Amino acid sequence: MRILHIQLAGNYTEGMSYQENLLPGYHKKMGHEVYMLTVCYAWDKGKLIHVMPVKKEMDDGVILERIDFVNIFNEFITKRMRYARNVYEKIEEIHPDFIMLHDIQTLSAIDLCKYMKKHTSVKLIADCHADFSNSGTNWLSRNILHGIIWRYIARRLNKYVSSFYGVLPARVDFLKKMYRLPADKCKLLLMGADDTMVATARDSRQAVRKNYNIREEDFLIVTGGKIDKAKAQTILLMKSVLKLNIKNLKLLIFGSVADELMQSFSELLVPDKIIYIGWIDSKDSYGIFAAADLAVFPGRHSVFWEQTAAQGIPMVVKDWEGTHHVDLGGNVRFLKEDSEEEITEAIFDIVNNKHIYSSMSKAACSEDKNKFLYSAIAYESLNG
Repeated sequence: MRILHIQLAGNYTEGMSYQENLLPGYHKKMGHEVYMLTVCYAWDKGKLIHVMPVKKEMDDGVILERIDFVNIFNEFITKRMRYARNVYEKIEEIHPDFIMLHDIQTLSAIDLCKYMKKHTSVKLIADCHADFSNSGTNWLSRNILHGIIWRYIARRLNKYVSSFYGVLPARVDFLKKMYRLPADKCKLLLMGADDTMVATARDSRQAVRKNYNIREEDFLIVTGGKIDKAKAQTILLMKSVLKLNIKNLKLLIFGSVADELMQSFSELLVPDKIIYIGWIDSKDSYGIFAAADLAVFPGRHSVFWEQTAAQGIPMVVKDWEGTHHVDLGGNVRFLKEDSEEEITEAIFDIVNNKHIYSSMSKAACSEDKNKFLYSAIAYESLNG
């Protein structure tokens, strides 16, 4: 089968562990002919850059083609309307049997609808990475962008899409409530982790710990990702670890730190207690988490939640509505507030109570964790 993935509503970075990277790769592993049509924006060490249009075969065998946006008045509007060049012609050239649209917030969806109207035998699915915590957070975004423009696009697509997938339960709700799509068409398709990297990382614990001078008897907490205003609670986590002053407790942090947080962040770095290793390749994150006893994500959701669940690591996360899908029956402790006190209490309970930690570890290592592997997710996306 010839499968086309279209990612025009966001950015696309080769070699990352996001859904738009792994899902096409696993479709290729299943024996399909796979294409990715995407934009000319990518992340480079935590910074967004513009790259040149290109067509090439990637390491995983997926054919990547990058196309630029059509200029609409100015850069501000252009980046928000996301209308790419020659989308209809590109789809015609590929002539797919199956299309997956990654996020519907692109005016190029009109060209996709035009194609689907002409090619009725093609199956089309679409997903959604927007929810009420990261989208529609101001009047203009909620009432104009999402409430009028993207709702119109969603309802145009509804004529041709067989399933709209939210990648979190909260995003399934967003599809139904914001875009008013039929409830029976709105389903959950999990994000997750690369099977191969999960398997390889299992043997990384000792090597990673040795590399960062962490002893086997140390209780290691890991957190990471883009540390910005949406995840400023990382500062609270650092303060909690220092306040607890538990001798064998250590915190390892990776990722980029926003400029406005850098001073507060740097002041809390204590040698041999809080270790910051900077930006790392997404593939290296698997080994880092494999070395952890506990992962803590006190801010907004990131794909590392699902990756950690797939790796069988207990975790503490912020209690966002519609994100309890990572709870496999006790592997997660949810934080109700943005407070240093609550984070401190949670870590203290887990580190000092062997029964609590053992129960969390047992739940984390259950067979349920395998639903977060992309081999399972790729199959479901084609057959759900």
